[in-house]
Parts: sequence; C-alpha cells; structure tokens
Amino acid sequence: AQSLNDNLGNELNAPSADFSADKMQSDVQNLISAGVDGLIYYGSFPTLTPVVSEMCQEGQVAFGMFDQMPTGDLVDELQANPYFAGAVGANAYDVGYQMGETAASMGYQRALIIGGAVGDAARDGRVEGFTDGFEAGGGSVIGVARCSSPAEAVTKADDLLSAYTDADCIYGCHGDYISGSFTAMANRGVQLMGFCTGIDSTLFDEVADGKLIGDGGTAVAAALAYCLVENMLDGHPILDENGKAPVIDDLMNFLVTPENVDLYQKYWVDDEAISFEGYQKLLYRYNNELTYDDFVEFVQNYSLDSIVAEK
Repeated sequence: AQSLNDNLGNELNAPSADFSADKMQSDVQNLISAGVDGLIYYGSFPTLTPVVSEMCQEGQVAFGMFDQMPTGDLVDELQANPYFAGAVGANAYDVGYQMGETAASMGYQRALIIGGAVGDAARDGRVEGFTDGFEAGGGSVIGVARCSSPAEAVTKADDLLSAYTDADCIYGCHGDYISGSFTAMANRGVQLMGFCTGIDSTLFDEVADGKLIGDGGTAVAAALAYCLVENMLDGHPILDENGKAPVIDDLMNFLVTPENVDLYQKYWVDDEAISFEGYQKLLYRYNNELTYDDFVEFVQNYSLDSIVAEK
C-alpha cells in the first residue's frame, strides 16, 4: 500500500492501534479531523466498524477495508453508506479450512490452535475453519488458546503444551502466534508440526526444514483496497452487479511449503508481487474501461503460480 501510494504521489499516514479498539477509534477520528481524503480501514474489531462507517460518512471520507472482512448484516450496513468504497481480502473461514484440511491430509490427528483475541473477525474465522477442515479429515482439535496480543503467545503456547502432551501439531492463526509456539516448544524440548496463516520471513527456515507449513500472499489486499478508495476519490467507484460497493472475499491465501518457500521469498519479500503497472489495471485513471468484473477476475486469478509466471 505504501509503494502504491508513493507511485500515485499521495501522502500516507499509518498509525498503529496496538491491538486496542479504543485507540483504533481515536486514530480514525484523528485522521478524519486532520482532513484525510480517504481511509483504508483494518476492521479487526467488528463492533467498531459501524462507528467508523458513521464517522466516515459524517466526515465525507471515502473508506475501504481489507483482510478483516465484514460479514452478515454488517455488509448491508456498510453498503448503505455512500462513502464506503468496498472491501477485498480472504475469507477467514476458507483460509483456516484449507490449512486444517492440509494438516489432516498429512496424517496429523490431534491439533492445538493459538490465535488472537476472541472477537477478532479474521482470527475467529480461521479457528472455526481450521477446526472444521481438520475434523473433516479425521483429526480432532484438542486445545485452543486465544491471546490479547502476540506478546502472550509464548506463555499461552506453553500452557497448551503442558495441558495436551499428546498433541501432534499446532496451528497459529498468524505468524506471530506460531513463532511464539516454536519458542515455547524449544523451551520444553518438544517438536510439534506447525501450521500457520500469514507467514513472514522470520519463519522461512522452519518451512525449509520441514517443521512448518504456512500460507500467505494476501497482504496485497491492502493495496487492492487502496485501489477501491482511489477510484472513488477519482469519481469512478467500483460497483457490483447490484450497484453497491463490492465485498470481494475470495482472495485466497496459498500454501508456503519447502518446495516453494524460495519463490515466496523472491517475489513476495525481496520484491513486490504486483508492480505499479499491475495495479494500474485496477485504477480508472489509467484504465477507463475498468469494471467490477475486471476487479473480480484479477482477484480470482491471483495465485503464486500466476505471479511467478508473470515475473
């Protein structure tokens, strides 16, 4: 998002809410009060999202969402706001299900789960999805821990390992949580197979060594949400077939394994997966034939293989 922003000649202010809903709300209010033109909102607190939507409507600020996807009645509420530009990201349940299915297919049978706080939209969906996918493959989730922040990961993982000594694998709802779990395992002198969503480069050695399978690639959702907001600011919002701001939740994470971790390092860490020219296809100012269908097609075709082939 920062790179896209810079190529567009805009200024970007990106405060951190530090895992606090109160700070998230005050940050949004401060940005609106400062006169921002658009907001890319990370909606990790679903109960706060209607408040943010109302603030943006009152402040006449275009806003889009990424990764933490709205669901249910919240979608209708957001689409009723004329300043909502849309949302794009992965379906958290599907992402978790894919990882649970993968773990079960490898023969693991007793899983632990560690993730962020209850109420975090993405973490809740990933926990539910992994559980269903793992159990559909014949496994059982025998222990779950939730953390208010990644700082609790080592302690919470240690508690899980102490309580469930017969576990054979552990799923972290984000890289931070599986990283803390590996620390806890090292402290105890045990080794469970790891799985995680949202892998980062600090974990690539574990993947290469066959100790971890992760998924990733959908950090580009931040830039895709930026495109939705920029199009609205340019007077050409992307609208779905019903004339509403789109909520596109099929940007699917792909698995990062020992076989492809080097490619992931090369194209998603050392380089940018999508170039500025690639994003121009999704910006009306550069592509005045852009439609909702083009946006959906771009998202659905996005994969490790498609990016590597293009590079």
